[in-house]
Parts: sequence; C-alpha cells; structure tokens
Amino acid sequence: MFLINDLNQNTIQEMISSGCWSKDSPLQLDELSELTISYLDFEDNVRNDGILIVAKAIAKEIILIFKQLLDIGFNIDNITPIHKYHNASDELSMEANSTTCFNFRKIVNSNVISIHSYGCAIDINPVQNPYLRFNHDQSTILVEPSLGMKYINRAINKKGMINSKVIEIFSQFNFEWGGDWHENMIDYHHFQLPRNEIKKLNIIL
Repeated sequence: MFLINDLNQNTIQEMISSGCWSKDSPLQLDELSELTISYLDFEDNVRNDGILIVAKAIAKEIILIFKQLLDIGFNIDNITPIHKYHNASDELSMEANSTTCFNFRKIVNSNVISIHSYGCAIDINPVQNPYLRFNHDQSTILVEPSLGMKYINRAINKKGMINSKVIEIFSQFNFEWGGDWHENMIDYHHFQLPRNEIKKLNIIL
C-alpha cells in the first residue's frame, strides 16, 4: 500500500502540539503530504502501517524510493512520524529505531535549519545506522542512539543496515548519504536532498 494524502486535522493538531511544526516552519502545512508506506519489517513481514510526513513537492519520488526498498527486501523496523514522540524528540525517535522525515528543528549544535525542516531528509533505522560525532583529535566518539554502538563496524552486514543497494536507490533521486560525511561526524541513517536541489523545488531556504 502506497498512498499520498494531505494532512488530516488530527495529524495537524498532533504536529502543532508536539512542536514538530510551528508558524516559524519554512513549510506551510499545505506544503506537506502524509504518505502511507508498505515495508518489510525485521521479521520479514510486509507491513502497511508506515506513515511518513514529507514535502509535497517530492512525495511521488519518496513513494518510488520506498517501493524499491521493499522490492529489494530491505528491512525497516518501523516508519513512525516524529510528532508521535513527546516534544517531537529526535532522541526518543532514534531510540525507538523509527524511520522519519519532517521535523522543524535546527542541526545539532548549530543555528542552521535542518533539511528535515523542509521535508527533504529521511532517517532510516537509526539503531542499525547510528550517528557518530568525533572529538577534535578523533580519539573518542559520541554514538546516538547508544544501542547503535554494536553497529559501528559497517562490515558486519546485519539486517536493517544501509548498504550499497539502498544508497544507489536514493542517489537515483539526487539524495546524498550522511554516511559519506567524514569531517567530525558521520550520520549513517540520514539521507537528504542537497540544498541546491531543494531550491529547484521552489522551496525557500
């Protein structure tokens, strides 16, 4: 099941009350779509309960991406929008291993608006694909979520870990992968459209 719908009133109220959308958000509510997505869970069952909030301008492309992920048998733990977590907490969402998209927030430790705020970034299976931040001399790292520690070794090829097939599917639609970032952080679960691609969608950055 793959559906594209406008946001319903219940979803809008939950997004506002959780804080994942506000009047300061770069996208208006009518510029967002609610996708219903089928996916293969970690027990290899096809689920039809995935919900993803994305920029309406790329809704069709996101559907095509997740259809391909299902076709190749890529496992996803759950697809749950960030407004289902208290205060739209990114930390709680990661700990629950949720695949998500839209969330109006700044990039961690910066004043820059995250690409998630434009509905053009997707996080997939954060436990199996953790976020790593290195200190200045590269001697220690922060791993989020903490359960992701066992997946730092990317050669182990466990279920739900992003692989070359997944990266290739996203790259077909011009998404870049946070696993290719190598300065002071690596974000294995993160895919995003580059800012120049978002500008082509007439979304103001």
